[in-house]
Amino acid sequence: MKMKIGLTSLFMITLFFGGPAIAQKPASIGYFRCGLNLNSSWPEKGRLFLFPAINLTPGLRILQGRDFAMALTLPISAGYSSDNYYHTGYFGLDVPAMLEFNFGAAAGNSATSGLGFMLGAGAGYQIAGSYDNSSFDDEYRPGDMDFWGYRLNFGVSFGKDSTGDRTMVVANFGKSFTPDRKYTVSIGFYMILGNRRKLTDRYPASEQ
Repeated sequence: MKMKIGLTSLFMITLFFGGPAIAQKPASIGYFRCGLNLNSSWPEKGRLFLFPAINLTPGLRILQGRDFAMALTLPISAGYSSDNYYHTGYFGLDVPAMLEFNFGAAAGNSATSGLGFMLGAGAGYQIAGSYDNSSFDDEYRPGDMDFWGYRLNFGVSFGKDSTGDRTMVVANFGKSFTPDRKYTVSIGFYMILGNRRKLTDRYPASEQ
């Protein structure tokens, strides 16, 4: 019952903020942000991996207004991953597909809003390296720190650039689908490329 109420509320919020754009073909459907993040990933009974990375997030705006954007995004993170026990380096890659709801400044469409937030959910794949999966009585058994799992993210954006460009801090949590539980958390700092210049034909100047 609570989930139904929550989904209904989210749907109503989406209609309220995105309503002006529903009946119009978007002038630009592109979405992009980029930046740096720090990931921490670990298996339930294994070692912690630290994974600093460069992030590029292309996406498509499904629905948008001055202070709202619903987007399908593909946040690709690539960097150096290391096991904190053996200090072994690996190439790390994290590729989730997300559905994100951006409000206020996070939409990249507003010239006046200085604060915004983003909520997102999806699923993705991460590979961060290998680790020792043996017990005290076993010989060395390597395990791979790679998994498919669900993702949840939350972001806060700020800034008042006239083009709609904004900075954003995003936190992410993920957990594997499989019984051998693996987890990842990350924090990142990004720049959202604004979309406001491409919305000038859609809204009167007095509304921007």
